[in-house]
Amino acid sequence: VGDVEDGWVELLDLKSVAATNRYVVAAHWALSCLQGTSWPVDSLTMSERVYSACILPICLFFMALTVACSVQLASETSSKLNGAARQRLALHTFAVRHSLP
Repeated sequence: VGDVEDGWVELLDLKSVAATNRYVVAAHWALSCLQGTSWPVDSLTMSERVYSACILPICLFFMALTVACSVQLASETSSKLNGAARQRLALHTFAVRHSLP
């Protein structure tokens, strides 16, 4: 992973590190990009990278769940308001048709 001259493996001095550790660094970088930022990978220990690579998908899931619940709530509220408006319109039409005050 990343075995290119002047690549990130050389820049982070990971040439002598096991390939699994390089995959963890790469996964951490990719997942941190999904959240909209790129955490500095050079200042983290390997255990911090593993933790980040495990916790970021969980956080993204809960963020997506929060957005989905918010959209569902807004949709239900809009539907209820539209139902109430239809009832008021039907009542108004009935009152006009039967000359009610």
